[in-house]
Amino acid sequence: MDDILVISEVFRFPYKHHYWQMNFFKPRIYMLNWQKKKILKKITPPPAYFDKDEYKFLKLCYHYSGARGITSNHKYIFIALQNSIVVYDRLLRKQTSRIDHELFNGLHEIIWHKDRLYVTCAVTDSLLILSEDGHLLGNFFLGADSNFLDKFSLQPRHIDNRLDYRLMHRTQRLFHINCVQVRDESIFVNFNRQGSFVKIYPKEEIIIQEENLKESHNAQFSPDGSHILINDTKNYSLKVYENSKRLLRSIDLRKSHLPIDFSKKIIFGFRSHQIKAGWLRGLAFSKDKQNIVYVGLSPAMVVAIDYITGEVIDYFRFRKNIWICVHGLHNLSMEK
Repeated sequence: MDDILVISEVFRFPYKHHYWQMNFFKPRIYMLNWQKKKILKKITPPPAYFDKDEYKFLKLCYHYSGARGITSNHKYIFIALQNSIVVYDRLLRKQTSRIDHELFNGLHEIIWHKDRLYVTCAVTDSLLILSEDGHLLGNFFLGADSNFLDKFSLQPRHIDNRLDYRLMHRTQRLFHINCVQVRDESIFVNFNRQGSFVKIYPKEEIIIQEENLKESHNAQFSPDGSHILINDTKNYSLKVYENSKRLLRSIDLRKSHLPIDFSKKIIFGFRSHQIKAGWLRGLAFSKDKQNIVYVGLSPAMVVAIDYITGEVIDYFRFRKNIWICVHGLHNLSMEK
């Protein structure tokens, strides 16, 4: 079976002096047949923000356009934006609905599992569990979790249920939760700031923690559950762990033959996010070939890696400019 990938792009963090580039770089969402290297669909995502007036604030800090995490069920494709989720039909022909919640801010990865949608909210330190039509079924607010707060020597934060956090970018952030995994009845998330992959339900537990994993993004179990893969963005590497939590290998993409100048960076001063080549975002496994995983990079491209041998197998490039990065990466063919 061919792997049908859905990929989102983001335009990363140019500050107000480069505001004009918002009109120049237009992030897309692609549907790609990997084996045929054929783009089946290309669309422009809706505005990444809940409220257009938000740009007045963003001119003072950073700009961000494009989409983030992607998942699907047998009826819909769900695509996360900065603070909402848009829902499309399975062929990306039209948007069918939109899901909103007051805690939606800094959405990153989302997954569909057993009739539920799991949504990571980095700005509010929350993991929300929703029905297909957006009704709240459960909420893990990690900012008040005494177990993890004690382990990482953090002070708790408060969420005011009377407020709408979708436009509150300057709130305190403790963990920067940016991915979620569900296996059987257990729920796992990644703490970007602590370099940790943790279980939050039913028993809280730190699965993997490393200083070098700070800034890490996607963390996923392999389809057979034997390995855990983590995008080590800081070190341009894909980390592969055995399920015993032992590091099997670190695949440094700078040692590959990809057409990327990994030394290329753009920095705007002490407040700026760094824009660089080789920014790892997105992770999806192949249905077609065992041991193959797809990862996203900047400039926007998808790379196929044999995570057992560490070999970079192939790539498909969408862009040549490091301003545009892959963020979400989902294989429609992996659905059970």
